[in-house]
Amino acid sequence: MDEHDNLGCAILQWCRALGLFLALAVASPVLADAASENRCDELAEPQRAHCEKVLDCMAIDDADVRRVCLEEAKRQSERPLARPAQQVATPGEPPALVEETLGTPPPRSRPQQAPLSPPPDRFHAEVTGIHQSILDRQVIALDNRYLFEGEHARRARLKQGQEVEVRRMKSRFGSGRNWRITGPARSPVEVLRIRCERDDIGSDDRRRCERMLDR
Repeated sequence: MDEHDNLGCAILQWCRALGLFLALAVASPVLADAASENRCDELAEPQRAHCEKVLDCMAIDDADVRRVCLEEAKRQSERPLARPAQQVATPGEPPALVEETLGTPPPRSRPQQAPLSPPPDRFHAEVTGIHQSILDRQVIALDNRYLFEGEHARRARLKQGQEVEVRRMKSRFGSGRNWRITGPARSPVEVLRIRCERDDIGSDDRRRCERMLDR
């Protein structure tokens, strides 16, 4: 190789070094220092990737291609960092952990209600449900706690939301199931109480308790 070729190589290397320094200085002073001393490995991501990208660009012989490569590297270095992706559930991961990771609020639970118990001998209550049964029988829910059934109960003309007076009647058999309900129409109706608080009631009564009392 003659002196002319050696001079050409030196000028080319100097131009590349100058171009590298100027490109990195514009993109980032930190990248400029690291790349000029070939210390890209000392940088943290994503600066290390940008530094290596600039070095790759400067190794391109074609000036136009090298310029386009450097411009793209500069644009990439100026982009804001991407936010970390939300954690995705892996197969077999408990659902509760997934909901906590994604920040899903826990489901709102219904307020706990007091357990069912027998009513007092006399009280006032609100009609919370009415169901027309067979043979003109009517099932009446009061205060969403007590359930009654009676024949010809329609004549009391009870409606949901009304306030009624309830009184237990004496029975010769002492069962305590006989009651009287008096509504705004002042037409009392005799009914039998379905004892929903008990576990030994029949299956039909249990279904009516579950259907009429929203608990």
